[in-house]
Amino acid sequence: MLSRQEIFDKVLDELRTQGSACVDMNRVCRYRDWTGNKCAVGHLIPDGLYDKNIEGTSVNMPENFPSLLHTVLQNAGIDIWRDWKLLQRLQFAHDQCLTDSISAWEFRMRRIADDFELVFKEPAK
Repeated sequence: MLSRQEIFDKVLDELRTQGSACVDMNRVCRYRDWTGNKCAVGHLIPDGLYDKNIEGTSVNMPENFPSLLHTVLQNAGIDIWRDWKLLQRLQFAHDQCLTDSISAWEFRMRRIADDFELVFKEPAK
């Protein structure tokens, strides 16, 4: 299973490299789009595990488990029971902040790191 720090680092690094949110033509967030972009949680799903049927679903509270998305994430090495709050926060940062600006997203990611006692790596200059 991936640690919380590994999850956070992967999402931080991948979305910094990508530099934009993963949205469709209507600006609706997606796990993957036709250009190869991925959302926060989408970056945690290896190509071989991705299922287009997860589009339109979200990481919900544990009482709504299991779903196809949660099964996919568990198969990707995510402890969904331990990390669902972190995943929700990462997804919210993508959906609400990265769609606005990279600086708003970086600020939100710093807050997530603090709240979960994770190390936040400053962006390269």
